[in-house]
Amino acid sequence: MPPFAPTNDADSSDEDRDRAMVNRLKRRISELEAQEKRVQAKNNAVSQSKSFANLGRVICKVVSTFDSPETLIAEDDRRRDLEDARTSGNEVHEEDQSPTIEQNILHNGYKELCRFIVPIRKLLAEAEYDELSPVLGALRGSSRNARSDDTKNLREAIIPWLNIVFPNITPALDPHSRDNRGIFHDDLGRLLCPVEFDWDDEDVRTAIREGDPHYQVTADSWWTGLYPFGKFDPQNPEAHLFTNVLLLKVYKYIFTSPLSVKSMAKDKDIENSPPISSPTRHTPTSRAKPKKVGTKSKRNVAAIIGLKAVTGRSIAYAAVQYRVALSDAGHWDDEDGAFNYPAFYNNIVEYFEFPPSPVARQKVALLLDWWNTNVFGATPRWDLYANAESPFVPTSSVAAMRAARAARETEV
Repeated sequence: MPPFAPTNDADSSDEDRDRAMVNRLKRRISELEAQEKRVQAKNNAVSQSKSFANLGRVICKVVSTFDSPETLIAEDDRRRDLEDARTSGNEVHEEDQSPTIEQNILHNGYKELCRFIVPIRKLLAEAEYDELSPVLGALRGSSRNARSDDTKNLREAIIPWLNIVFPNITPALDPHSRDNRGIFHDDLGRLLCPVEFDWDDEDVRTAIREGDPHYQVTADSWWTGLYPFGKFDPQNPEAHLFTNVLLLKVYKYIFTSPLSVKSMAKDKDIENSPPISSPTRHTPTSRAKPKKVGTKSKRNVAAIIGLKAVTGRSIAYAAVQYRVALSDAGHWDDEDGAFNYPAFYNNIVEYFEFPPSPVARQKVALLLDWWNTNVFGATPRWDLYANAESPFVPTSSVAAMRAARAARETEV
């Protein structure tokens, strides 16, 4: 075996230095490439955030007024995880197999998020967290801004409408302030009063204003301002619910422009149109062309966001803004005393999206027909006006309505 060639310490040292330098250069190149990727991802995120910012204004109006996009996405992720677990044969807890009504509302909100913000589905499937997080933040922020803008504008816009309802309203309302509004105002308090209570009774008014636990204003009760005046029936709390003209004006102001409110039919004509009725009084022999109600605009909010028909969530949003406009709250808050706005919003969404029976579904379809006729001038679907009224048991108005809707299933 030949002897090893002699080594030169100087040559070995030079090779080590060269190898170390090459390794340092490789590390530097790798670091620069990673930095470039981070910068590119950041730039993409900023670019996407800007493009999604305006889209986010739709969220509060037709997707979810109180739940963030992250919360809606988390509910869909939870369901997908459960489905993956079932497919894999893993154990799934019994309580997870039956979602609550709140979880169903969230999941429907996720579907509406994907319907009105089409690019979000692809982004969720492909984007890294660093790209997704700022986009969701932009959506959340622009949704809050849109909600605040509507709140500010309606504070002033609702005053002339109230002056029509209450010609001698006292004290007069300041368009730039919420002072003197709420339950301490005799006329506005009448609108905010739960339908179970008699606002004309001075003792009842005092108890409500003093926060008597037996006369609390909560989301568990529908309030008078959701019904046309004098049309609440304690034996049938569902009749005429959500057909108050002030609520309709708030909706049109938000979705079809302030001008469309000015061109509306007279309040009494709208209140007397049939949202829920017997077939003998309102079924015509031929389908008449509906009278146009409102001025069409290519650039109104509904057209911009692609809202072609009234939805329960858009009505719920209008109802929330309507109540805030009547209140004396100095700033937006989820609670106004004992009244919880998210619970109120969910009660309305539940009414429209989760009717408990075929009869209840028909009632909802009929009510939405009334809304679409008055908002978009759609042709009334007269075939919906086909159910006779049923007896109801009076309790709290929200609970009574739920019980009545469920009970009607046995009457068909």
